[in-house]
Amino acid sequence: MKFILVVFYICLQKEALGQTCPGNSHLNISAELQQNAANLLDFTTKLRDIVDARIYKEHLSYVTSLVTSVGLPEVKIQEVCRAHPHLVFPHPGECQLYYNCSVTYGTVPTHLEQHMLECPYPSLFSTQSLQCENFTEVCCGFRKEIKDKCEYRLLSKPGDPSRNLCEWQNPSCINKSDGYHQGFQGINSFINCYKERLLNTGTCEDDAEWDIYKIPHDGKCTNPFEVLYKDGGFLSSCEGKTDGNYRFEHDSYYRQQGDYFGVGRQCDAYYQCRGGVATPVKCPKGTVFESVSRLCKPGNHSIDLGCQLYCNPDFKMWNGFPNNLAECHYPEQFSEDTQRCENFTQVACGSRPQVKDYCKYWVQLFMNRHMGKCEVFHFSCAGLPDGFNEHPVKRPGPYYVICLQERVVVDGTCPRDTEWHAQTFPYNGTCTQQFAIPNSYYGIGLLPDCSGKDDGHYQYTSRPCDAYYRCDGGVATAVKCPPQTSFDKSIGICRAGVACS
Repeated sequence: MKFILVVFYICLQKEALGQTCPGNSHLNISAELQQNAANLLDFTTKLRDIVDARIYKEHLSYVTSLVTSVGLPEVKIQEVCRAHPHLVFPHPGECQLYYNCSVTYGTVPTHLEQHMLECPYPSLFSTQSLQCENFTEVCCGFRKEIKDKCEYRLLSKPGDPSRNLCEWQNPSCINKSDGYHQGFQGINSFINCYKERLLNTGTCEDDAEWDIYKIPHDGKCTNPFEVLYKDGGFLSSCEGKTDGNYRFEHDSYYRQQGDYFGVGRQCDAYYQCRGGVATPVKCPKGTVFESVSRLCKPGNHSIDLGCQLYCNPDFKMWNGFPNNLAECHYPEQFSEDTQRCENFTQVACGSRPQVKDYCKYWVQLFMNRHMGKCEVFHFSCAGLPDGFNEHPVKRPGPYYVICLQERVVVDGTCPRDTEWHAQTFPYNGTCTQQFAIPNSYYGIGLLPDCSGKDDGHYQYTSRPCDAYYRCDGGVATAVKCPPQTSFDKSIGICRAGVACS
């Protein structure tokens, strides 16, 4: 009778443990109960030869059922498996772990023990079916539910003890709502969470209409222009704004969307404020946002960012430029009258900022963003008068620029003088051959100084035969002898038949 009462008590304990978990409550089963289950299993083994076989079999089933519900202390695992080689029962501490006495390792896997197995993430071990089941179908009771993928033992890599690599590849979903959240492998990467478990990772698809990839937001992949800027998107707030249409103010470069200058999508889209609520609007194909009507219209239209910039519905996104934002070639500017790029002298910019330097045009700023050498090759006319000017960066040399309204309209090189057969250099507003430039001028001139000399004609030291220089009131002037004549220094004129070397 005492034996039957013990079995009855065990059955009551089994029912008390329950096979379903009410709400989120977990039963706190003591280690003492697990130890008692182990002792009872030992005692059952001793009864095998002294009780009726039918009663023993029934008794063993009750005890085994209890063991599969509460588990066994780790110190008893080896002993129990030797006596019951086909027993399957849960790990006493972690819900994804269990023991199968029929599984014996030659080499025990890292982080496991002999006879121990682990369910694949995110499955848990069921004490009802005695196998791994979907975690939503398992009541762990007193066993700890592991929710992070990297806390499953077989996913812990020996070479990554801190789990940094695993956690980068498999972020935690603890305290996250169901649905998509930002991943670690790109701004459009997501992690998909369900009941604080990581179901999968991936990359959001592109939004074909907006030509932009989506980002994880509010549990799903969303066009960033539908997400408020404060929440990680590009959509401006309508707080304090009257109803109407507005250009996007927030840049998209930090999202790697071809916006090096941080101006945002100001040409091919806008946002609409109605009752304090912002709604993004994409301009139909072949149109751009027009500043005056604040609507999408066909054709090219100016933009307040600069007089050389404009919105062009046929110009697609290019490197540092958002979609449909185009720039005139230097030094042209965009005319609001003709709706095309024109000579800057024919354009009234109004309040639109004017850019006068070649290197300050946006295409050049972007192309030279890493090298920073544009100014070495393209001189600025800022502060210089209109007309011919020596190139101050490349001086001394044969290089010049022609300026108009502080813009470089010609960047050239002086030619060789065909009469003197000498290189010309910028001097006194024109390209001048070396023998007419004072030798004190940057060391490139060959015209001697007449200071302290009497008026008259003098022989060039470096060119004694076919030319001379004239001193008149202290001013030197270069003179070329006519063909077939040479300079006769004895009389100071060019004449034929002079022996000169």
